[in-house]
Amino acid sequence: SCKYAVIDQGGVEAVVLALETHRAAIAVQGQGCIAIERLSAGDSRCIASLVSTGCVRCIENAMRRWPTEPTFAQLAVSALANLTHGDQAAVDEICSSRCLAVLNQVTDRHLTKTAVAERCMAAMCNLCANGEPAISKVLRSGALQLMRSVAGAHVAHEFVLYQACMAIGNAALGNTEAKALII
Repeated sequence: SCKYAVIDQGGVEAVVLALETHRAAIAVQGQGCIAIERLSAGDSRCIASLVSTGCVRCIENAMRRWPTEPTFAQLAVSALANLTHGDQAAVDEICSSRCLAVLNQVTDRHLTKTAVAERCMAAMCNLCANGEPAISKVLRSGALQLMRSVAGAHVAHEFVLYQACMAIGNAALGNTEAKALII
C-alpha cells in the first residue's frame, strides 16, 4: 500500500516536523491534519506509527491554537477521530493527554457546525467503544453534557444525531457509576 511506503520512508516524521516547526501557520497545520487523516483512515499499523511519532500532541497543539476556526477544526477533529480507531496505546494517548479537554472545547465551540460536531461525536463514540478506562475518562471530562448538547442541536441531521447517540450508547457500556451518570 502507498500508506506503508509513506511510513517506511519517513513521511510521518516529516509531517510531525512540519507541524512542530510551523506551529503558527494554519495552512501547514491544516495540511498536516489532512495527511494524518488520510494515513490513519482504516489502518491500525499506520495509526500506531502516527501515535508513536507524536501526531496526537501536534493535533492537540493545533486545535488549542485555532479552536474557533471551523474548517481547521473539522480537519483536526477528523484526523483525531481516525486515530481513535487505533490500538489501546492510541486511545490511552488521546485520553491521558490534554487532547480530551481540547476536543471538548472544540465540540463546545462548534455545537451548531454540522461537519465539526459529527466528527467530534465520532471521536467520542470511538473512545467510548474502548472499554471502561476510556469511558470513565471521557465522562469525567464532561463530554456527556456535550454529547447531549450536540444531539439536541442536530435533531434534523441524521449523521450527527447518530454519532451522538452512539457515543452515549457506548458510554453506557461502562461501570455502574457511568450508567448512573447517564441516567
